[in-house]
Amino acid sequence: MSDIKRLGRYEIVKELGRGGMGIVLMGRDPHLDRMVALKIIKIDDSGDGMGNKELIERFYIEARAAGKINHPNIVTVYDVGEADGKKFIAMEFVEGRNLAEIISKEGPLTIPRAAKFIHQIADGLSYAHERGIVHRDIKPGNILVTGDDKAKISDFGLARLQSAGSVTQTGHAVGSPSYMSPEQVQGMAVDGRSDMFSLGVLFYEMLTQKRPFEGESLTTVIFKIIKDTPPGPSKLNKAVPQAFDDIIAKMTAKDPSYRYPTCADVAKAMLPFITDQSSFPLTTSDTVRTVSFTKEFVGAAGMGVDTPPKSRKASGKPIAALIAGLLLLVAAVVGGIMFFKPGSTPHETAAPKPAEVAKSESPQPPVTPVEVKKEEAPPPESAQQKPVAEEKPAPITEPSPASSLGTLTVITSPSGALVKVDGKERGKTPLTITDAQPGDRKVDIARQGHISVTKNVPVKAGQSAMLEIKLEARAAKVHVDAPEHATVSFDGKNVGTGPVTKEVAEGELKVTVEKEGFAAFTQNVTAKTGETVNVTARLHPLGKGTINVTAIPWANVFLNGKDVGSTPKMLKDIPEGKVDIKLSNPAYRQFATTVMVKADEQSEVSHAFTDAEEIAGGERGSGRAEEGGTGTLKISSTPPGIVYLDGKVYGRTPVTIADLPAGPHQLTLKRAGVPDYKRKVDISAGIITNVAVE
Repeated sequence: MSDIKRLGRYEIVKELGRGGMGIVLMGRDPHLDRMVALKIIKIDDSGDGMGNKELIERFYIEARAAGKINHPNIVTVYDVGEADGKKFIAMEFVEGRNLAEIISKEGPLTIPRAAKFIHQIADGLSYAHERGIVHRDIKPGNILVTGDDKAKISDFGLARLQSAGSVTQTGHAVGSPSYMSPEQVQGMAVDGRSDMFSLGVLFYEMLTQKRPFEGESLTTVIFKIIKDTPPGPSKLNKAVPQAFDDIIAKMTAKDPSYRYPTCADVAKAMLPFITDQSSFPLTTSDTVRTVSFTKEFVGAAGMGVDTPPKSRKASGKPIAALIAGLLLLVAAVVGGIMFFKPGSTPHETAAPKPAEVAKSESPQPPVTPVEVKKEEAPPPESAQQKPVAEEKPAPITEPSPASSLGTLTVITSPSGALVKVDGKERGKTPLTITDAQPGDRKVDIARQGHISVTKNVPVKAGQSAMLEIKLEARAAKVHVDAPEHATVSFDGKNVGTGPVTKEVAEGELKVTVEKEGFAAFTQNVTAKTGETVNVTARLHPLGKGTINVTAIPWANVFLNGKDVGSTPKMLKDIPEGKVDIKLSNPAYRQFATTVMVKADEQSEVSHAFTDAEEIAGGERGSGRAEEGGTGTLKISSTPPGIVYLDGKVYGRTPVTIADLPAGPHQLTLKRAGVPDYKRKVDISAGIITNVAVE
C-alpha cells in the first residue's frame, strides 16, 4: 500500500498500520487542510473465511454505525467513499498512543487516571448504545489517547446495528477473545452490557497490567470467561481501593442482568475517584487559606520603604510615586491568596514579608492615600489617623459561599449502600457530597443484607473529608443437600461440592447444582438474618443415546477428547446433550464435528476422507507395509443395494468382503430408483475399510 499517493481527493502521507479488517493510512484533505486517518477494507487478505460480499457489507455497517456518532470520546467519521476500486472511510486523525501501549510501557495506571479513562469510555459507549450501536470489540488497542490525555474509542469495524440483521453466521463469535463477554464467546445475541463486560476487563488490566482471563489456548480463555471468577484487582495492586473490586465485579458479572443497567451508570460510579487535574492538585489533606495583611504592612509595601519614615505626615512625594505605591498595594493584597499544605510555607511573593516589617525600629504607622492639590498644605495629622478598629474589613478576606462548605466522600465495600447525612438521604455509594455543612456530621450507612453503620465525620469549610467503610454481611445461612461430587454455585460463583452449608448476605440468591450425567438443578431462595434456608437438590439423570461412527477408509474415534477406539464404532449410553467427535487417520487431516445426542435415539457420524484431505507424506498405516497383504471391505447403504466389486456380485448390503488384495478396487452399488454409486476403494493390508452410502 506504500505506493498509493492519492485516494480520492485525499493526499496520502504514510501508512499507520494494518489490522484484521483493513489498512489505515494517514492522509491530508486539501479541501479543509486537515489530517485524516483513512481506513481501506482488505478484501484479498481477509483470512477469516468471509466472502467479498460479506466483507463489503461489514464495511458499510462500520461506516453507517460510526457515521451516526458525534461524541468527544469517539473518533469522528468524516466521509466514506470508493476510489480506484478501494473502499475507504475517512475519519478523525488522533495524534497520540493507544491504551495498549500506555499500559505496556507505564504499567498500572494511577487511580484517578484510570477512573478518568473509564468515565470517558463509558460515557462514549452510553451515547452509542442509546443509538442502537454495540461496539463488540472494546480492548486497549481500540482506545486512543490524545496528547491532553483524553480517551477516544476507535474501530467500530465490528459494530452491529441492532436494527439490522447480523452479517456473521449464526453462532460465530466476533471480537478479541480475552475481552469478550460470556454471551459473546458463546455466539449469543449481545447488547450494550456486552461492551460493559469488555470495559470491565479493560479496567482490570489498567489497574494491574494483567488480563483477568488468560490461558495458553483459546479454549482455556473461553472456559475462564464463562466459569472463572478472577481475584479482585486490589489483591494484585494494593493501591487499588476495594470499591473498584465491587465495581469491576458488577461490570463483569457472568449474567448480564447482574451488571449495571447502562454504561452511563458506570461513568457515574467513576466520578468520586476523579481528582481535579489543575496545576495545583489538592488532596484530602490540602487546605486553602487566605492570608490578610496588616495596614502597616500594606503601607510599607505601597510606599516601597524598608525603614519607617521620620514623620507620619504626607511627604509630598509626586503623584506618580503615589500611584505606583497604590499599584503595589493591589499586587500585595492579591498576592496574599496562597495555596499551601499544613506545616509548609506559603509561596513567596515579591512583597516584603510581615515578619520583616515587624523587625523595623518603630511600629509602622498607617498610610492613607492623599490627594495633593497645587499650593495647598496637607491636611492636619489628626485627620490622617483613624483607629484600625474603625476601618471596614477588606472585601477580599471575606469567605465566599463555596469556601463556607466542605466536601464529603463516602465509599463502601460492597457499594450500593444508602447514605444519610444528619438524617437526610443523600444517595448511594460511591457518593461525593459537595455541599456538606462544616461541623460534626452524623453519617448513617445501610445496605440490604449488611449490618448498618453510623459514624460521626468532622467536615471543615473548604476541605475534603472521606469515609471508607467495609460493610459486614448479616448472618444468614443456606444449606444445600446435594449429591457427593456435585458442584454447587451461588449466583454463578462456585462455593464447593455437595452437601454445602454457607453463610450468605441477606437477600435473594440463585442456587445451582451441576453433576456430569445429570440435568442441572436451579432454585431461587431468599436468605434472612438468623435463619437457615434448606435446599434439596434433586438431580435427574440425563437420558442416554447411541452414536454410530463410520469412516472411509478408517479412523480413530475421540469422544470429548477421549480415545474410544477405531471405526466402525457404536458408542452406547452417551448422556443426552452436545458431544464432540473427532476422527483421526494419520494419512489425512483430522475431521471434527459436534453431535446432539437425544435420549433413546441413535445418531450417525460418517465421514469419507477425500484426496483433498490427504497429508503430504502421511502414513496410511500397516496396509502399505508389505506387498501381497490383504484387507477387509465393509459396505452399507440406505436404502439397501446390490454390491459389485471389480465387476463381481457380492450380494445385498450390508456386505463384508474379507481377504481382498491390498490396492485399488472398483466398487459399484446398484439401488432401485437412484443412480448407480461408483467409486475407487483403496484396500490396505490388515485394515478394515468401511464404506457407508446414503
